[in-house]
Amino acid sequence: MKQNRSSGFSYTSYQQGQTCNAARAPFTPTSLEELQEIVQNAARNNYTLKALGNRHSTTDMICTEGVPIHMDQINHFNYDVTTELARVGAGSTVYNFMEQLHKNGRTIYGLPSYGDVTVGGATGTSGHGSNLRGAATISDQIVSVIIVDGLGNIRNVTDPETIRAFRVHLGLLGIIYELTIKTVPQFKLHIRNYPVPDRILWSGGELTELIRSNEHFQFWWFPTAREVILSVGNSVPISTPGNCQTYLISESPAGTSLGFATAIETMQEGMDHLGMFLIQGFTKLSLYQQVIGKSPIFTEDGKTLCNTAVGFNHRMVSNRCNECAWNHGNASLLQQDYEIIVPLSELQGALHTLRSIMQEQPVEFPLTGIYFRFLSSSDALMSINSDQESVAIEWMLVPRADRYSDAILGLPSIQAFTQAVIEKHKGRTHWAKNGLYFTNPQLVREKYEHLPTFVRHMEEFDPQGIFLNDFGRRIRFDSETRIRDPRVKHCALLDHCICRNDLDCGDGSGSSYRCNLLQGYRVCRENPKTYEGVKGQVLRDFLNLIKPDQPT
Repeated sequence: MKQNRSSGFSYTSYQQGQTCNAARAPFTPTSLEELQEIVQNAARNNYTLKALGNRHSTTDMICTEGVPIHMDQINHFNYDVTTELARVGAGSTVYNFMEQLHKNGRTIYGLPSYGDVTVGGATGTSGHGSNLRGAATISDQIVSVIIVDGLGNIRNVTDPETIRAFRVHLGLLGIIYELTIKTVPQFKLHIRNYPVPDRILWSGGELTELIRSNEHFQFWWFPTAREVILSVGNSVPISTPGNCQTYLISESPAGTSLGFATAIETMQEGMDHLGMFLIQGFTKLSLYQQVIGKSPIFTEDGKTLCNTAVGFNHRMVSNRCNECAWNHGNASLLQQDYEIIVPLSELQGALHTLRSIMQEQPVEFPLTGIYFRFLSSSDALMSINSDQESVAIEWMLVPRADRYSDAILGLPSIQAFTQAVIEKHKGRTHWAKNGLYFTNPQLVREKYEHLPTFVRHMEEFDPQGIFLNDFGRRIRFDSETRIRDPRVKHCALLDHCICRNDLDCGDGSGSSYRCNLLQGYRVCRENPKTYEGVKGQVLRDFLNLIKPDQPT
């Protein structure tokens, strides 16, 4: 067991949007016994702990005022041929877990798009894929877990009702050491990505047929381009030729990342919607065509596009990057990630709400469009798809170079989208995404009917609060949201609050955003002077040009 004894330790989320300040550097246990000793010492000495994976959460659920525990050495694997169950260490990455299963001719459903998250982290936050026929999350395939509870006891949790709490544990029920997961025989997927006019979204029957009749279905909507990219796939025999894999999370060397980051920052500073529209067009093409400067969406050799594509399940729906856009220090292309999950029955209503807001204030989505994935119903108490077939609506934008003072281009529409879908369409926010406001106690109570049962499990497995942090206190005690980052001066810019006054959006200078209404929702809107003069007229004309059509 390793630990740097130095006092004070800071770390960030993978996109650098969340900064955490711990009491000291992390422990790095290599065994269950070492993990137990860490928890027992914390319980005796009354300090808190937080298990860390690869920090792929942009919320404060990854933070602790106590001591973090790096779980990367807890990465063991075992497959039982008789039971067809796999046991995996919580610190193993999803990618490595899948490759180990593949060697045994097995796989699982519900894989997240990015495979370099840990199994413990993915299950703790409702990491998901797109699947209405089988499990949509790794969590829903958990049979049992081995944990160290808040008193330092090793517990093997097998009771089906209790497992419902541990399937999405939020890091609040103990330190997860090992998960036992159901597997299925390995299979291949046949997937084709192709563009269609976005009128398919208003056709009702045609979209429903695609959603229901395919094992794999997801799509990206580009409202200002009036186009949708469909991804349609089904399983095929494992003997089918093809060894393609996805590069949805593309390789991005430092020079490429810096170039995109610099260009997008310049465009946001100058409110250059045309430039953002062109980058969005590049992204849209890359989802079904080969483009220069980006990995093919499906490829066998890393260079040549295969679309239609055939490959093994896990490699077709999940990947990792060696040169990730966000991992280049000052040369990184960072992303601000949003995701709202609504009941599938609310999809048409949510689409109309998004369209209505876009018609009033268009915005480009240069990184992913608006990404739609479909989730079967889950029995997990705190899953984003608990008790309902759901659709996850996700978008990524690029934060400003000074995210604490400057607004992302399109912020008013984004804030109105989020509030409207949550309020009008029974939306839940993803635990690992969006701003701190969206895990406030009132919203969590309103959206998760099983919360009281989950809190009882928190009290049982962590009676002393060893695993609590600000996030956990909001869940367990209805504590108010605490913004600990002293750099946050305008809380609404990062969705840590809904704006109440202009200072929540900016410093009141001529170019800063102001708190105002967009379709009845309080958002940070551009200063009206932005649209004055010749430049303002050009901007208005272009925005009118790219407004989505009214559905017919």
